[in-house]
Amino acid sequence: MILRYVLLIFSCVSIFSAGYASAQTAVSQPLPFTVGETIIFDIKKLKITIGEAALEYKGLTEINGKQAQHIVFRAKATGFYDEENLYFDPQTFYPLKNFRDLNIFGNKQKIEETYFQDQRKVEIIDLSKDATDKLEIKKNGPIDNVYGIIYRFRMNGNAELGAKINSELPTKEVKFIISKINNIKINKQRYKAVFMSGDPKNFGFWFSDDKKRIPLKINGALGAISAVMEFKKYCESSCLENNK
Repeated sequence: MILRYVLLIFSCVSIFSAGYASAQTAVSQPLPFTVGETIIFDIKKLKITIGEAALEYKGLTEINGKQAQHIVFRAKATGFYDEENLYFDPQTFYPLKNFRDLNIFGNKQKIEETYFQDQRKVEIIDLSKDATDKLEIKKNGPIDNVYGIIYRFRMNGNAELGAKINSELPTKEVKFIISKINNIKINKQRYKAVFMSGDPKNFGFWFSDDKKRIPLKINGALGAISAVMEFKKYCESSCLENNK
């Protein structure tokens, strides 16, 4: 049986969005990010920097015979490593596939997540264990994850005060609302930002209040270590090598 630990990690980063965007909704405007766009974050716990993370938009590719938007997420902190290759529907940014390479306090796992959006289910396989042992989660609507929500909002999300997004984790319901548009301070720099607050409060995203909607602060994506991601650097093309 797949360890309950896999479900814990998955539930920290996977969200079902109801009312946020229809799975059939097409992207009608150009993307506000280009191939190679890289956003680098400090990972902070109790306001102390303990590591670094990066989101890189790789552009259109193909997965299982379908076109997909490819995003790579990497995070490294003390006792923690997570690399994800995420593939999303090119029109809706709902996930199709995710390959995860995890090392959490010495517990190494390679996880494959396959999303069957037409069947409203996701299958999770721990490739480091018995590949025939699958964890299946079914929902009543299209299944999402944190980064799908972030990039969909960057494309065409409603940033008006009071706009609501109802979501559900595999184990709990999460409700989002655009609750603030004001100035915040991140790494000694001030930005005008849109706040998508979550209930429970451990989820919430700050975005720059401009066309790019750069995520400035992300709560809830690193649940395994209860840390926050804060914006550090933005590059229109990949700058990971230059940042090492």
